[in-house]
Order: sequence, then structure tokens, then C-alpha cells
Amino acid sequence: MRVQGRATRESHEEVLAARLDRLDRLAALGCRASDPGRIEHHEGAVPQGGAERCRRTMDRVAFGHTARVASDPANEDPTRTGPRGRPPGEDARVESALLIAVPEVEPIVATLREAHDPSAAVGVPAHVTLLYPFVAREDLTPTVSRRVANALSASGIGPFEARFERTARFPAVLYLEPTPRETFGRLITSVVTAFPDHPPYGGAFDTVVPHLTVADDEDADLDAIDTMVRTALPVACEVQEVTLMAEGHNGWEMLEIFPLAGRGPQPRSVSPR
Repeated sequence: MRVQGRATRESHEEVLAARLDRLDRLAALGCRASDPGRIEHHEGAVPQGGAERCRRTMDRVAFGHTARVASDPANEDPTRTGPRGRPPGEDARVESALLIAVPEVEPIVATLREAHDPSAAVGVPAHVTLLYPFVAREDLTPTVSRRVANALSASGIGPFEARFERTARFPAVLYLEPTPRETFGRLITSVVTAFPDHPPYGGAFDTVVPHLTVADDEDADLDAIDTMVRTALPVACEVQEVTLMAEGHNGWEMLEIFPLAGRGPQPRSVSPR
């Protein structure tokens, strides 16, 4: 998924300044996050020049992130999809997305994503996308929330254990494969069916490949990153909810949580619309 903050370029630069500062320090130290509260030395984790590559990537996509989808993961040349980065100040509708946040992988991928995945710089956590682009933020209403909740309920999927055991590639992208793939696929199908006017990635593909992006950077040494990430796998987690996120003035923010309960609990708001 490609995301972009709503603020002007100047505002984004302010938001990113602290992150890029940290990336420069990490690049010099060769550090990675080993858990949410501690930085552990790891030689080569953030290659020298990582912060500068991140800056160039941000400029190239206007502080956005292009997700990759493909009808066949083995496809050697899948088309990159998603809306183009909007020029600063352009009048455009504010984007949103439905996704599954995966905090359990953050200790492994957080620093790598900061260096090599532009979505991290605008506040999007490690995640598996279900539907992007979703309904524009200004059109998100209680009716839309009910439709999402009903779609997830109709899928019959309650909380389930997910595992991330393998890495895989799209061109210039390294990602973790989520399993069970069929369960993620059913969740994607449920929301796509409920919102036919919002096809995933603008309808460019018939099939979406579930993935959790680690690096989206044509200048990155994906082989080195791949080797490092694989040594920390597998990661298991319990998926309990779907998150609605949307662009805000200072990056993307969580708006609503939809529990996976098969049939039952109602969604809860976590941020004003």
C-alpha cells in the first residue's frame, strides 16, 4: 500500500527530521531494535547510507509507499500499483486503508522499515494490507463502519494464529509471507466483496498477494536484509482485529478497531474522524 500524509511537504519534513536523525545515528552504529524498549548492536543491520537512501525514497514518492501485488508471487516482473504520490498542496481526497497490524514482528523489522519502507515514516506500523485504497476519510461514516463489521462477521473468521516463517520478493521489495494464507485471503475477499467500488490497488490485479513489507527500496541490499531477517524467524502471533487507518495532519493514524469474533462484538473508535 502506498500512503502519504495530508500535511504539506514542509510539515512532513518536520515530522521526518527526527526519524532521519535517528537513522543517521543507527547507520553509523550498525544497530537494530531487538525489542521495543532497547537498541541492540548488530553489525550491518542498517547499511551505511541508509538514512540518505530513505530521504531519496521519500522524495521520489512524495512521502508515500507503493505496495506491490501480483497474481503470481513467482512473477518476475509484477507491475507496481497504487496511486502516485501527490504533490504537496494538491487538493485530493484523504486516503484510508484496512489492515492487520502485527506488533509481534516490530522487534525484527522496525529499524529496517524506518530505513527502507516509506510507510513507516508516516506512522504506518508493520502490517498486512486487506484493502487499500479504502473509502476516503471524509466519507467514513457509521454506515461504513457497520458494513466493515458485517463483512468481517460474514467471513466467519474469529481470532486465529498467524505465522511468519519465510521471506519472499517482489522487484525491489522484501516481505514476510503470512500464513495461513487462505485465512488472510478470505479476510481480503470479505471486505473487497463488501466494497466493490473500492477494488484493491485500483483494480490492477485479479489476485492480491498477502504480504508484510520489510523493505521497499530499489537501492537496498535485499540479500543482506533477507539473511538478517530470516535468522529471527519464525514469528507467531494471534490475529484478533482489523484496523482502519487514515491520513491525518501529521501522518497516518488509527481510527477504528474491528474485532475478529465471527459474530458479536462491535467495532470501537480509537481516534476522532
